[in-house]
Amino acid sequence: MCKSNLFEMGAKFDDVDYSQKQKPQPQCAKILPKNEHILTMQKQKTKNNIVTKIGEFYISKQDGDKLAKKLKAKLATGGSFKNHFIILNGDFVIRAKELLKQDKWQFKN
Repeated sequence: MCKSNLFEMGAKFDDVDYSQKQKPQPQCAKILPKNEHILTMQKQKTKNNIVTKIGEFYISKQDGDKLAKKLKAKLATGGSFKNHFIILNGDFVIRAKELLKQDKWQFKN
């Protein structure tokens, strides 16, 4: 291996592309209409807070975020849509169930 400059050290990074490559988001295996979902409601205690966990939703991430935002606005609470579940801060099992039933979602019990 012959280098043009004897004092040149290091690797050549000219041929490597270091641009930010975004990993594809994992999509739900199947997307169902709302009348085919069978949702469950759970009240859980995390650390010192009570949270309401609703799911499992077989919808896209964007639709889940929109639904979570709608629930959070109507219930005046915080929360998020993670791993196909809506998590609301506080004990909102009854009120959230009523709002989702008005929107034609089905529940297990």
